[in-house]
Amino acid sequence: MGPNPFADDPPPPAQHAPHGGPPRDRAHQAHQARSGPPHAPSNQGAAPPQEVTSRRRAMALTGIAVVAAALIGVLLASVIFDNSGDSIDAGTGGRLTGAETSLEVSDTSERAEPEAPPETTEETTTEETTPEPPPTTEAERVEETEEQEDPEDTAERYEDAAEDYYDMLPDDVEDAWLLLAPSAQNDPESYRNWWGSVEDVDVRGNPRYNGDGTVDIKVRYEMKEDGRRSNETVRLYFEEIDGRLLIADSHPV
Repeated sequence: MGPNPFADDPPPPAQHAPHGGPPRDRAHQAHQARSGPPHAPSNQGAAPPQEVTSRRRAMALTGIAVVAAALIGVLLASVIFDNSGDSIDAGTGGRLTGAETSLEVSDTSERAEPEAPPETTEETTTEETTPEPPPTTEAERVEETEEQEDPEDTAERYEDAAEDYYDMLPDDVEDAWLLLAPSAQNDPESYRNWWGSVEDVDVRGNPRYNGDGTVDIKVRYEMKEDGRRSNETVRLYFEEIDGRLLIADSHPV
């Protein structure tokens, strides 16, 4: 049989390394000689993996910050627009007119400085309370009346009151009773009986005012029973009540 063309080439004869070197090193050197020097890794232009990760993280954070800022801006614009919607006119493109600005300034100044109410001065009057004087006696009342009036007028008043009283008697006993002071109106029946026994009474001479609220008057009585007549000077004690002179008492002097 002839040689097989498909058979492998017979292995080369073994070579012995000089100086007893290891045959593995020699085979490695022969392989390097056939294939050329080893190629260095082509990493030029490619970033290390750590640097790529940092860049991606920075880009992601920047994107998030931009989106958050945009959302905050939209929210702030919405709040500002809502608060200023009442004072901004849409027809002016979002700008305050001069009249609106002056009105707002005026309104603010009025609220900031309210008008003070007008000062009112009240006049306070203090009433001085004086103790009431003690009640005056009849003599003191007569003296006060005399001081206020002319002495001649006072005497005339008292003397006329004495004459008027006796002029009513003995016919008009009821009216004469009304000329007595309440303190002398004790027994109206005895008063009527006594004057009923008198036929006539006549004033003799002029009455005389004594200056102390009393009047001395001379009278003459004529009795019905026996016609006896008697003269008597009577002292009348007057009391002034509500401007009227009334007889409070009487007795002969």
